[in-house]
This record gives sequence, C-alpha cells and structure tokens, in this order.
Amino acid sequence: MSLKETRQLAQPRVQVNGRTIKIVGGSLKKSIPGETAVRAVSAGNQSVSIVAGLDVSTLVSMVSFDVANTAEQHEFVEDMRSKSNNGDPVTIRIIEDTKQFSYQEMYLTSAPEAEFASEGNISLEFKGSYVP
Repeated sequence: MSLKETRQLAQPRVQVNGRTIKIVGGSLKKSIPGETAVRAVSAGNQSVSIVAGLDVSTLVSMVSFDVANTAEQHEFVEDMRSKSNNGDPVTIRIIEDTKQFSYQEMYLTSAPEAEFASEGNISLEFKGSYVP
C-alpha cells in the first residue's frame, strides 16, 4: 500500500498568500463544494425519469481554522479582516505530505473574536474558489 492510501490527512501546513500560518492542531476544516438537486419527472402512465442539476450557488468553498491569540496572529487576523473589508482576496494552500488543496479569491467572512485566555484562540472562516 502507498502512503497516499494509508496516511491520514491530519498535519496540514496552511499558507495564506504564501505565508505559512501557525494554526491550532485539529482546527482546520474545508468544504467540498457543490450540491446536486435530484428530482423525478413524468410524462404520465407511471413513467418516471430522474433529472439532476448542479446548484451553482453551492460552488463556493470554505476553509476555516483557529490560530492562537498571540500578538503575531492577532496582527495577521487584523490584516485578513482589513483585506476582506477592502475587497482584496487572498490565496490559501493546504499542504499535506500526500495531497495539496489550493484556493483563490478567498475572503475572510467571519467577524473574528479574540479570546483573551491562557489557551485563547481566534477562529477564522474564509470563502471563495477552490482550484482543482
């Protein structure tokens, strides 16, 4: 068996605009975009056919992760919020030993809250375009 078959995707490196971001372990999530509507149509006499259509409004990808609330990461979050507020998208790459995921035109959609505690985090959620 190959590493691709047996290695769990659990130790990602996240890059935002080429900068590696220190994330909280186990916090990274990504959506797999797309949703297909399936329904039955009929021409009568109990004949039924299935039709399917892609809902293009669901083709927006999501990437979310937490960062520790350090001064360095706080500045990163403020920069991401400023970019999104100004309509300036970022690129995101998720890198594992056996797989990579790339996103473009990503915007910070959440209003991050900084938790001031010994294990305080800031949760970030970006939405945009997955690049297969």
